[in-house]
Amino acid sequence: MIQKLYNTFIKPEDGAAAVEFALTAPFLVYLFVGVIDFGLYINEKMLVENAARSGVEFALKNGNDEDALLEAVLAAFFPDEFEDDPTLSTFDVTVNEYCECANGAALICTDSCPDDDDYRRRYLEVVFGYNYDMHMSYPGLTDGNVYLEGTARLQKD
Repeated sequence: MIQKLYNTFIKPEDGAAAVEFALTAPFLVYLFVGVIDFGLYINEKMLVENAARSGVEFALKNGNDEDALLEAVLAAFFPDEFEDDPTLSTFDVTVNEYCECANGAALICTDSCPDDDDYRRRYLEVVFGYNYDMHMSYPGLTDGNVYLEGTARLQKD
């Protein structure tokens, strides 16, 4: 009698947890891999910013020699494993020099400020970038290929 009541009112749930786990596991794994991939992207972005900062410091001390600057930026980006590698041509390094007056107006560096102010700010900017391949594609966000760019600017004199 008790067994009959048990079978009538309480349904057996053997394996329900396994089925629920099987249904949710792919979503959880995709979410977990996405978090790790995004963390690696953020780390790479910080490395690119630091390499650009190293490049502008190098350019301030040693001039605008593009080959030496590219080598300094790449050495900062790959501190332990930097070698001459044909794939290094995929990295972009540009150096910009520009001036502005005390009021913030842009100026050609050979000109003087129009408001008789002799104080000109001279800036050196280094932009370092390359195509970063993410480990996964994220529909609606990115196809897995993102251009990372780091910019650093310092006042020259």
